[in-house]
Amino acid sequence: MLQEEFTYNPLARALGAFLESYPTTLHSSLPSSWYELMVFWSHDDPEPIPDKIRCAFQNLHVFVFSKGLIQFWAPPKSASGRQLLTTADQPFILATLHGDEDKYRLCSLKYQYCVDNPNPGGVEEDEDVRIIRDGAAGRAFLNQTPELLFLDLKVAAGSPLVSSALESGLRCCVMFPVFDPSQSSCCCVGVVECSTRLPYELIGVFNKLNTALEKEGLKTFHVRDRLPYKTMRGWKHVKNEIDEALKIISHTHGLDLAHFI
Repeated sequence: MLQEEFTYNPLARALGAFLESYPTTLHSSLPSSWYELMVFWSHDDPEPIPDKIRCAFQNLHVFVFSKGLIQFWAPPKSASGRQLLTTADQPFILATLHGDEDKYRLCSLKYQYCVDNPNPGGVEEDEDVRIIRDGAAGRAFLNQTPELLFLDLKVAAGSPLVSSALESGLRCCVMFPVFDPSQSSCCCVGVVECSTRLPYELIGVFNKLNTALEKEGLKTFHVRDRLPYKTMRGWKHVKNEIDEALKIISHTHGLDLAHFI
């Protein structure tokens, strides 16, 4: 990026300061329009799936996503042979550099989700990484269905990542599995998490993200046509809240609901 751009663009200066303060080396894309988001990734030459996720994130153009985080959880084999979901070195999106979402991102790097041993819930220690045995991302990966959480203190009990999300001001989280049709049995290749302060933003983000993933040869569930609402814990309550918030916003600003989807 040209030095002049950092000099005259306040967002570019803030982004440069953020990259310098981050504990690991990051690459980023500076939004060229108001409906693009800030995407971050770690490697110049990433593996095929994370690279497709990065491209999908960069092509995610949304009307509203003002306060939140989107990140990818991948299932590489660990040195011990275990299969664990990790978001370390995976692409992610920050809606803003002026909130506390980056603190939740840093906390997420300390944890992995167990997806090879369905033991009761809890957290186990494994050298420098803490392994969550029964968490939303792990359930979404294993069940191959989305997992939605409306974050509150009751949900946070015994869940350090939920506690961190609440401390960062996040209130709603959806984990949904991503599939690669080119692989055998259209296997699940990871989980995309979207955590936000404003639940009504979820519908627009998911519809646009699903389209962006499909352009990269990946697939997930369409938020309205394919999600198994009856089997998703807490989804009916949150879906009703999202729909009601959308109606209020569209009425207040004189917008058609199509603007959000």
